[in-house]
Amino acid sequence: MSDTRIETDSLVEQLLHGTPLAAWRRLVESARLFEQLAPWGWISPSQFIGLRFAADTPIAFVSIMGAQLPTHCCFAYLGWEALATIQEQMQAQQLSIRDLIETPALQVNFPEASTLDPKDLAILAACPLPLDKSTRAPLFRSHRPGFLPWILDTDEVHLMTEILRQTAGVAMRSETDPALLEPPEPGLVLVRSHNAAGAWVEEWLPCPARAEFDRPPVLDVAKLAQVAALRCGPARVQFDLSLTRATVGEKGSRIRTTYLLAAFDSEDGRCIGADVILPTDGIPAMWRSVPDRLLAICLHAGTRPREIEVCSEQMMETLRPLLGKLPIRLTFRRNLPHFQAFIDNMDPAARATEMQPHE
Repeated sequence: MSDTRIETDSLVEQLLHGTPLAAWRRLVESARLFEQLAPWGWISPSQFIGLRFAADTPIAFVSIMGAQLPTHCCFAYLGWEALATIQEQMQAQQLSIRDLIETPALQVNFPEASTLDPKDLAILAACPLPLDKSTRAPLFRSHRPGFLPWILDTDEVHLMTEILRQTAGVAMRSETDPALLEPPEPGLVLVRSHNAAGAWVEEWLPCPARAEFDRPPVLDVAKLAQVAALRCGPARVQFDLSLTRATVGEKGSRIRTTYLLAAFDSEDGRCIGADVILPTDGIPAMWRSVPDRLLAICLHAGTRPREIEVCSEQMMETLRPLLGKLPIRLTFRRNLPHFQAFIDNMDPAARATEMQPHE
């Protein structure tokens, strides 16, 4: 992307990716300070640091990772729901790449410079930052549910700069005071915010459980009755929802993710029905739509199964409202081979050509 210039109060300011170079430089300087501190050596990923910059913006909950990873990184999860989601997955030791993509957050990690995209190298070249093939350089990304990670916009650049500076301060204190981030009782998280005088103050706040943010799906009574009246088809079906490698987006814009919801005959692997979903209303809304989408698949197929096999606790809980309303049984399996084989065999190049062109 070529640089452009704008006139502001007789000053000429250079932009890169729509953000002033001065802002990028401050962010890179903050990231380099953070990296030099190497807080992943004594702060665990489960020790969150909450930062409230304004009353009308979500709290940024910072988690520092890297002690056991090839590259060090820092995630700032945005909002209480994001924190509750990540904490639940961490406690279950089930934190996945999909969870990180689906959770609103800002991220910086430090891969080798030789692996960076030209757009990221342009940011570093403008700072300037001395680079060679072995240099580890900061890589910044914005995570929004329903989209692939993307380059930070101007507001996110400013926010991430403040997040890294405040986190560095807490990290330096915690190095000499290991108990600083240990909650006085379970379920609390340390949050820094401004008091009435504008000074930073700290308090331990209770973190809500992930279940507090869940809303049950609204089931269509008429559709339930129609499905209940269908003849039984395959005795068992494998049913799941998975992030795919197909994406949708215009060149130069954020790229949307797509999900596949599908049912396969457990005996012969025949696809009974499928639905490609763009989670435009967010991930929670997509999951709430799953029971209704399953009913639609049954109606389209003209049959209903006696047993539905799923391989995640989330899907089990999502379909639980159907129990007692339909003559079906839910069974948990460690894996769904027919569904997984279909996902593995998807041709991402062919799928992408069916969508809007993207970069």
